[in-house]
Amino acid sequence: MANTDFPVAFKLKSEGSTAVVRFCHSSKDTIEKLDCHWIQKGETWRHVKCLGENCPACANGFKKDSRAYIRLYDYTDNTYKVWDRTCNSKFFDAITDIEGDWGPLNTLVLKITRDSNDFPTYSVNVVPSKNYPAPANFDNEVDQKIAYRMVSSRSAEDVLTFINTGTMPPKQQRTNANESNKNTNTNTQNNNSVAKAQSTSSTAVADDYDDDDLPF
Repeated sequence: MANTDFPVAFKLKSEGSTAVVRFCHSSKDTIEKLDCHWIQKGETWRHVKCLGENCPACANGFKKDSRAYIRLYDYTDNTYKVWDRTCNSKFFDAITDIEGDWGPLNTLVLKITRDSNDFPTYSVNVVPSKNYPAPANFDNEVDQKIAYRMVSSRSAEDVLTFINTGTMPPKQQRTNANESNKNTNTNTQNNNSVAKAQSTSSTAVADDYDDDDLPF
């Protein structure tokens, strides 16, 4: 998945809705879970990772929500999606049973059914895979990290600024010394003279992902 792609959300809109999917997870243990907050300031919302102790969102009374981010391939429209859902113990108990009985989740084809409308509950069942081949390069998608695309990971100062002003400060660039050293060591093995020239410099890079352009 390209870094510029915002994940498509997986949703079953009403009771009785179903979808046949394949999880991009080898195990339930590779499904990412995060504590996070939805913070509203005026008409603006931000979805931010809970910072734990001394979290300004917690201190200001914003509810902490435990979320799971399940990446899957939806055969309904042949699209990779992310299922952002609560960390419901009954749901994960069902996934645990399926994994124990049938093997790695990414090898299975699953039918998900929405069982209720009010507070949605879901059932998951294994279905025959013969009519649902894995998409091309599916193995490359298994166990890829996705939560960082769904939730802003910001400093306590940034979160507090947003709470107070409604504006999230832009992320600051930083010098990635480890990456610079890694590149220098690689160059040393290939060409000592080039490595010597590069060893005195550092590389300024942006944070892994600048989420300020995302719609939250």
